[in-house]
Amino acid sequence: MAEKTLIRAAERLGYQRGFIEGRIKGFDEGFSFNRRETTARIEGLKDVMIDDFLKARYDLDQEGKRQASDLYQEFSKWWISTGRGVVVPSSTNFGKRLSRRLRKTKINGCIWYHGLRSRE
Repeated sequence: MAEKTLIRAAERLGYQRGFIEGRIKGFDEGFSFNRRETTARIEGLKDVMIDDFLKARYDLDQEGKRQASDLYQEFSKWWISTGRGVVVPSSTNFGKRLSRRLRKTKINGCIWYHGLRSRE
């Protein structure tokens, strides 16, 4: 039951069924699916998606900064272009996860993330 929940949640995040089933098969045989562990796995997948996006589009740069709304627009385009699905994770979810990785400030009512330089 919990395995199906994990697969459905991963699919909502845009991960292909084969990807998540492969991850599940990789677990030790003794792994039990309970709600806490399932939630932790889903949260881990959400973190992976942010890391994948940042690695694909940006380099770390202490002087660089990007406006949150621009970052989310770029993330949405990237998400769809990589075939992860048409349902893009929410901007709130994206912002919470990004805040764990980068310094965030509010300037003139706009949120900015510091430490990124675009490769494009």
